[in-house]
Amino acid sequence: MKRLLLIIVVCMTLMAGVAYADSSIMFGSSANITSLTNKTCRIDAAGDGSEFLWIDGLDLSGYASLTPRARISISDGTKWIVGYAGDVGGGETVGSEKLLNNSFTDTWTDDIPNDWLLGGPKNDSNYIVSDDPGDRLQLVSDGSSMGIYQFPSGTVQSELCRVELTVDSITAGYWVYLGFGNGIGSVYGRVTTAGTHTSYQCVDTDRNIYLNRLSGYSCDAWISNTSVKRVTDCPATGLHIYTSATGATRGWLRKDSGFDYNKTTLRLIIESQ
Repeated sequence: MKRLLLIIVVCMTLMAGVAYADSSIMFGSSANITSLTNKTCRIDAAGDGSEFLWIDGLDLSGYASLTPRARISISDGTKWIVGYAGDVGGGETVGSEKLLNNSFTDTWTDDIPNDWLLGGPKNDSNYIVSDDPGDRLQLVSDGSSMGIYQFPSGTVQSELCRVELTVDSITAGYWVYLGFGNGIGSVYGRVTTAGTHTSYQCVDTDRNIYLNRLSGYSCDAWISNTSVKRVTDCPATGLHIYTSATGATRGWLRKDSGFDYNKTTLRLIIESQ
């Protein structure tokens, strides 16, 4: 009875939005973790038997394969997903490349790389161009809508993808991003410096991938590579998720419609029995 009361109080406090100072996980007890950001909390909920939870910088392995399994509940503030902690991940692995012409080395047509579509009207201040034979892409925008996009092959809603963008150069103070639609990319994949930048994004309802300037900001960047690959397993610090405390079926027990996997802050409760 005491344990049940604790869980109820924690959940009610969580819904009220109260932050907890202690974000540690104590093995064999109930724990509340707050301030999981969209850059650290990596959830796969594709519904194909490969679901997992991975929190970058936080080791969840102490909750692996308990009998019965620990219950995991994640809230975006109004919606929930719920499952049970199974075995640890086998190491981060990814699938094949989802983007076509991802390094812009294939044919271009009218200053647009084949397999990509133009997002925004072109003019003297907003355009995309190649520096062939280098096969890089230059994206220039004065803050108006400009970029390119495509639908990655085989992309499934709520699957976790590793997204990489290689920027050779970018004007100081300018922004560019690579990411999925509905504004996800502008939160996750925004880039202001040269180099190869990696983000992890859970696919939302708009499954197109956008290479674009950040809304309201100018851009002048040279880009040589893009990549989107499905994350098929998580590191050993993450957990495979199961639908019940004792069963053998991988997956989340509950996935509320409209749950925001990419919300800036998520709340996590882990309950061991």
